[in-house]
Amino acid sequence: MLTPSGILVLLVLLGIAVYFLANGERSNLDRDLIQAAGGDKKLAKRMIERAKLKYPDKSESWYVEKVIYDLGRDRGVVKTRGGKRVSLGRNKREVRDNLLMFGAVLWVANLLSRTFDSFFH
Repeated sequence: MLTPSGILVLLVLLGIAVYFLANGERSNLDRDLIQAAGGDKKLAKRMIERAKLKYPDKSESWYVEKVIYDLGRDRGVVKTRGGKRVSLGRNKREVRDNLLMFGAVLWVANLLSRTFDSFFH
């Protein structure tokens, strides 16, 4: 059973893991956007701004995915299935890396929890 100090350590480490996973996803999206725009950062920015005007109140990642999709569609890269858009999902390597990071965070949380418990008992 986890002690209060163990729970606190676990929550802090979980927060750190979520932060890094969210930032990693964002940087992957940005890299994919620049790649979809053929390296033209100004084009990517203009398309994001245009999408924000056309579709207000969406998340930043939604705009990036929309622009990536539109660029791919215009260049004949994105395929559709039954008239529906194919999701821009994660690849297997990214999922594996995220699971590995999450497992490492849990292992460190467990180690720190046991260490703090040994100090208080």
